[in-house]
Amino acid sequence: YTPKVQQTAVPLSKSLVKIQKDDKWELTGSNGLFETSRIYQQINHFSEGLARVKMNDNWGFIDTSGQPV
Repeated sequence: YTPKVQQTAVPLSKSLVKIQKDDKWELTGSNGLFETSRIYQQINHFSEGLARVKMNDNWGFIDTSGQPV
């Protein structure tokens, strides 16, 4: 038996899309290439060039290139 993985894609900006796989999130470019290998518990939408993210039960921010700030 192989469990089915639920996936959802949500645009964050012109260049980034967040991909949900079950209860975790990853970032990919609009070109389909992964921008980072980091796995997030939550990724919020961008405001003034930053998005709030949750990773390992800690909150922080990423910029529009997907890099932590």
